[in-house]
Amino acid sequence: MNLRPHATAGSGLPPAGALAALTPACSACGGGRVRELLMAYVPEFMRRSDEFARERDAVRTREEWRALSRKWLDASAWPRKTPEQCAEDQARKRGPVRIGGRTWSSFSDGLDLDPLARYVLHDTVHRVGDPLVFPQMADVPREAGAGWVQECGYCEISTRELGEETCPRCGRKLHFANYSE
Repeated sequence: MNLRPHATAGSGLPPAGALAALTPACSACGGGRVRELLMAYVPEFMRRSDEFARERDAVRTREEWRALSRKWLDASAWPRKTPEQCAEDQARKRGPVRIGGRTWSSFSDGLDLDPLARYVLHDTVHRVGDPLVFPQMADVPREAGAGWVQECGYCEISTRELGEETCPRCGRKLHFANYSE
């Protein structure tokens, strides 16, 4: 697998010390995200990434998932984007757009998180939490008609045109999410 700067194989969690590599000059950060990189919040699970990864990787039950969520993923104290930031996001994220032969739409997470932290959060929820909270989804075929999308929490883009497993913008592993009712 050809990994771009700060993309990591497997879980999406950066190796220890990788946060220092996140610099505004990095082309993989999207170029226009200097403000986000300099001002966005870095949650505790990123600052203590080795400990978080060990605990996350040990989760096997709903109860363990709830305990992990309470300890590491409680967003109640995390900063939210201001109305001005939301307006900037909306202006910057015009779409849908064609990237890598597929149509992508932008989404905006309301939390003012560092992009890598947002990616790790989405990865953890979709890869670890969702299968425990929604076990019945394992039987739903991963098809767009069944409500599945592929998302990149780092770039905040999603597509219903399922295909390649890596984000065409940043090279990180895409997450499957299901929004069927």
